[in-house]
Amino acid sequence: MAQEIIRGVQAESLKFKRLVNLDASKLAAGADSAELNQRLMKIIEEISRSQNIILFVDEVHNLAFINQDQPETSDVFIALEPHLSQGEFQFIGATSTVNFKKYIEPNQSFARLFETIELPPATPQQTWHILSYIAWKLEKSEQVIITTTAITTIIDLADQLIHDRVFPDKAVNLLDEVVADAVAKKETLVTSVLARQLISQKTKVPVTQLTKKESQLLLNLEDKLHQQVIGQNQAIKAIADALRRARTGIKNPNKPIASFLFAGPTGVGKTETAKALANQFFGSEKVMIRLDMSEYQNPDTLNRLIGAPPGKTNTREGGQLTEAVRRQPYTLVLLDEIEKAHPNILNIFLQVLDDARLTDASGKTVNFSNTIIIATSNVGTKELMVGIKKKLSVKKLEQQALETIEKHFRPEFLNRFSGLVVFQPLQSQEVEAIVKLKLNRLVQDLQKRNIKISFKPDLIKQLSELSFSQKWGGRHIDRTIQEKIANYIARQILTNKLVKNKPVSFSADILNK
Repeated sequence: MAQEIIRGVQAESLKFKRLVNLDASKLAAGADSAELNQRLMKIIEEISRSQNIILFVDEVHNLAFINQDQPETSDVFIALEPHLSQGEFQFIGATSTVNFKKYIEPNQSFARLFETIELPPATPQQTWHILSYIAWKLEKSEQVIITTTAITTIIDLADQLIHDRVFPDKAVNLLDEVVADAVAKKETLVTSVLARQLISQKTKVPVTQLTKKESQLLLNLEDKLHQQVIGQNQAIKAIADALRRARTGIKNPNKPIASFLFAGPTGVGKTETAKALANQFFGSEKVMIRLDMSEYQNPDTLNRLIGAPPGKTNTREGGQLTEAVRRQPYTLVLLDEIEKAHPNILNIFLQVLDDARLTDASGKTVNFSNTIIIATSNVGTKELMVGIKKKLSVKKLEQQALETIEKHFRPEFLNRFSGLVVFQPLQSQEVEAIVKLKLNRLVQDLQKRNIKISFKPDLIKQLSELSFSQKWGGRHIDRTIQEKIANYIARQILTNKLVKNKPVSFSADILNK
């Protein structure tokens, strides 16, 4: 507006005007009520004498706090009101909609003096023109060249990945940071590659070009996951395919990377598969957001997921789900035992699975388009066990389990998952492979303490036979290893029969000790 006034506007009422900014913090600095009133009167006097000043106050709601606790009794508002009501001068205040309702509207006599004008966010096209102008200024001041593709990349990725701020602000901020990063690296050319690198660091979402190492990981993801999960080929392949599509850009940008409902008996690897994926693809199991849905059986627990509404206690803490995804947008969300959650809780996931969006209690929208969502359920376990006793085929077992799942969950909920995967009960050969895997982890843990042990084939075979349980799955394996192996080794260490750097190989004999 100031530029338009200088350039010469057609509106007669704005010709020869001066737009003057009032700094609220300087106005209030060190002043009591009497001093504040004197300062205001001097300002108003100066405006009245000049007869060409338009007063502008940025973050105008801050005026309500000067020497006051309540906006309804603001000294500044009371002092300005008679002059503004008589039209002595023009006044423009800028604030957010939320702050206007919270701090300006309560003082009705002051609020009614203003016409409120909503300024919408800039469109991507408008933002492009704004960034082009700012880029021209930055090129002159920072002695760099900013490519057009860098500007386009910044706008596109800001639109996709930054949802708690608006255009043009978020794009301008990114451009400033990318240029500063280039200057720090002594780069004279600001390219889309530099922009992608910085945005990846800020958002923790991989938007850089695929490296050779990452391509190899994606191509061999099934093998990597099978290092931690035995069997369950269908689930592993479905996950790997979804990640390959997402990382190469072949996915709907308005949906999560993938969403799966894992169903099957306890202890067959549903949760372990989610952990393996978080570990191999996202870098660590700690990145995974894990929610035990048995803790959300009451509708009031919705506040724990999306935060408490305004006026409630712990409003500022945010929701366990929404805050976690806002901080770590590229992650895996595990909803364990989802059948135990209250139906009202399941309803909020309809929007997440369909549009990759969820609005928290404070009104902020959280984006889930860079998450993988895995829900696990034990629904259908009974039917699977009955089918196994009847020696039904794998296809028939899966069909029975899916029919039970469809009876338990509503169709609109199931239809939003990109895949429903039934985990099969463990077979004897798979149990032996899992026993080897878990014993190997025990060997590696003890090696860190320089205690070297190994296990002979006869021990592994007998331990597998003891561990085999279609009812309890892998959890029975953990219990058997703990009771038969870990307890024995602990006693050996305490009695100094296992010493550092002295290799010991255990046979099946220890199972009877």
